[in-house]
Amino acid sequence: MKKLLFCLLFICLFSCTAGAEEAYDLIHPYEEGVARVVTEEKWGLIDTEGRTLLSPTWDYIGAETENRRIVMKNQLYGFIDNEHKTVISPVYARVEPFSEGLSCVMNSEGKWGFINPDGEVVIPFVYDEANSFSSALALIKKDGLYGYIDVENNLVIPCMYEEAYPFSEGLACVLQESLYGYIDTAGKPVIAPQFSLAFDFCEGAAVVKTDAGYGLIDSGGAFLLKPRWEHLSPRLQGGLLKATKGGKLALIDTNGTARTDFIYEDIGSLAEGLFPVCQNGQYGYVNTEGSLVIAPAWDTAGSFSNGLAPVSREGLYGYIDTKAHLATELSYQAAAQVSSGLAPVQNADGLWQFIRPASSDSAFTESKAENTLRLQIGRPSMETHNADILLEAAPVLEEGVTLLPIRAVIEAIGGQVEWEPDEQEITLRHGARVVILQLNKSAAFTDGRITMLDCPPLLKNGRTLVPLRFVLEAFECTVDWEEATREILITYPKA
Repeated sequence: MKKLLFCLLFICLFSCTAGAEEAYDLIHPYEEGVARVVTEEKWGLIDTEGRTLLSPTWDYIGAETENRRIVMKNQLYGFIDNEHKTVISPVYARVEPFSEGLSCVMNSEGKWGFINPDGEVVIPFVYDEANSFSSALALIKKDGLYGYIDVENNLVIPCMYEEAYPFSEGLACVLQESLYGYIDTAGKPVIAPQFSLAFDFCEGAAVVKTDAGYGLIDSGGAFLLKPRWEHLSPRLQGGLLKATKGGKLALIDTNGTARTDFIYEDIGSLAEGLFPVCQNGQYGYVNTEGSLVIAPAWDTAGSFSNGLAPVSREGLYGYIDTKAHLATELSYQAAAQVSSGLAPVQNADGLWQFIRPASSDSAFTESKAENTLRLQIGRPSMETHNADILLEAAPVLEEGVTLLPIRAVIEAIGGQVEWEPDEQEITLRHGARVVILQLNKSAAFTDGRITMLDCPPLLKNGRTLVPLRFVLEAFECTVDWEEATREILITYPKA
């Protein structure tokens, strides 16, 4: 039911290997080692080696739930089992996935009933609407009102609600006299109808709305967050909500404490401990503490899976790991979420296939000597042989020159940094050598000798940025550049 496809080409010049050499019109991420693929509008199944499990013959194949998959042919629906054999012929106008051992299905007359995994009708076709079972109850509609039945087709909660939803965490949201409240599985009102809008319970709490704004309640109806918020996301994620203020988003906890500032235009879904966030049109990632761990440097960014996330820049896509290292080249036109270590990608011809991204494709991956540092354009941290060091700002490229706040780098190689605010002068010392630079001045001095810089130190977003290569080479460091990943490897003299 919930499909998320991300857009992303096919030519991988890194250490990617194809998971399936065959190309398809469309592919879905792997689920339990099986992927759905489409060729000439027909759906089939393949394994992680690219072997065909089910030839593309169906008009549609759904995800597997309870050892059954929905299939469609000639606009009618049925089911196949986990051995890909037809167990329920396509005879139904609509079906829902199996849940708690039953599937709700609609016949040709537009009435809903329920079948078991063998296709036997166990609840007759008498309902105008029906939903899957949850908490041993199914939401049904009859004569214009909603109620709930059990697996024996007993009407446990009478059809008396104008609007109702399936049970979640033992409570169901219902509408009476134009106000929302909650009932338990016995039909007892637990939270009286009083809200103009209400959502399902998740992580022990539910988002609601009153005339005063959005708020958050616990399962007893007590407010965790009073209804004063401009907007809240419908569901908690890791104990956090997306809140809106003045058109900007932030992450807040159930006490109303902001984990981030209200600076984001978009916040994506939490996965593997990270949220994609968009600031000033660029995407990065924050953790559940609200700390920025990958600086906004991407035009789009998807959720992490298998330690990798799809990102794009200037219309081309690739994958990064949780340290913002590229795991593929930025060369794809479309891609979906990684699963089973395989990434669905679309090539220049518009066809899809799987690749196997490396955990990190940097040419410097194995460079872990004690006297090395690694940085990457757009990433606000620096890797040493045994730790990550947070930088004041991420390195940037200006006219082909890498600039960054230099203090952390100089101190990491054993040097010192001095700042003279009146003269706006930076003095860098390492061993017996001294480098002097001045903000916005092209002249630099190394042990008293003058050199003209290609790009002078500059002030950006309140940070003084210094040309990296010039400074480090003056201190007899080696600076290597990896164009594909935009990474810098620094090797400095051992003390």
